Amino acid sequence: MGRPLRIQDPSYCYFVTNRCFQERFFLTPTPEINALILGWLARSAKRYNVKIFFFLFMSNHFHMAVRAPHENLHNFMGYFQCNLAHDVNRLLKRTGSLFERRYSAEPMLDDDAMMAKWRYTMTNPVEANLVSHVRFWPGESSYQAHLDQTPISAVWTDRDKLRAMRRRKSHNPDDEVLADQHIELHLAPLPFLEDHTPAQRARFFKRSLSAHTRVLTKHRNEHDQKILGALNIRTQSPFDRPKNPTRSPRPLCHTRCTIRRNTYRKLVREITEAYRAANALWREGLLPTFPPGTIPPGWSCTTSAPDITPPYSSTSASSVQ
Repeated sequence: MGRPLRIQDPSYCYFVTNRCFQERFFLTPTPEINALILGWLARSAKRYNVKIFFFLFMSNHFHMAVRAPHENLHNFMGYFQCNLAHDVNRLLKRTGSLFERRYSAEPMLDDDAMMAKWRYTMTNPVEANLVSHVRFWPGESSYQAHLDQTPISAVWTDRDKLRAMRRRKSHNPDDEVLADQHIELHLAPLPFLEDHTPAQRARFFKRSLSAHTRVLTKHRNEHDQKILGALNIRTQSPFDRPKNPTRSPRPLCHTRCTIRRNTYRKLVREITEAYRAANALWREGLLPTFPPGTIPPGWSCTTSAPDITPPYSSTSASSVQ
């Protein structure tokens, strides 16, 4: 079965997820891994000018909510995942793919769906019985930034500058800190909270998270389940994997409204059929018009990306999506 067509809409907020290869704990939250994740996330967001609403990185997968006003979500994710995989592999002294598949990105069609995914993301380590509250999670998350309503400070290492410094005859290892750049990651407020003050947003997040955490704690106590704890999480081998992993089918979109879901499903079906028709003409040597928000064969951006007019080429569509 073919992969679903990438369709980007600059007005949508996308819930992005990816999982490590064979679900192994390659992203075990050590200080070194955390620094790499936050550094490349901040660098990628700044480079591609995307809006990040929330995120949380587990030991073997991650969740984040992103809006790409310039329809460059694929560029942002490609840059982030590629560089993160390179540095993590070097740190773990391994080769090969870090992630088992391409990322999934489903639009959140309403405010309720976005709040539900925020709550799900922030309580992911609690629901997995890893910690009793997300504030105890040793990995990277946007939880504290939601409460403080302040930017997240990250350090990104310019590898090109670092390599150039190491090639010099007068190289001094103490000078390598000059290759580090301090970047601030500014979280975008959830759309339905834009008109609220920072203090009101913080209270809203804290109240919502506390209520859901209490429900999960009650469920854990009723079933006599124990939490793993931050110390045990940090000391896990990155090459281990869950004993009983759970999987859920990827949804087309996120919403509880049946009308919105059916309308979006119909839209995706129409765009996919139009793309297939245009692709058939392209294979015959013609220059058809591809649907807006899609990436034609040989292009590195969508047809409706602002201020960009890329040429056609013979590159297959699968290589750029």
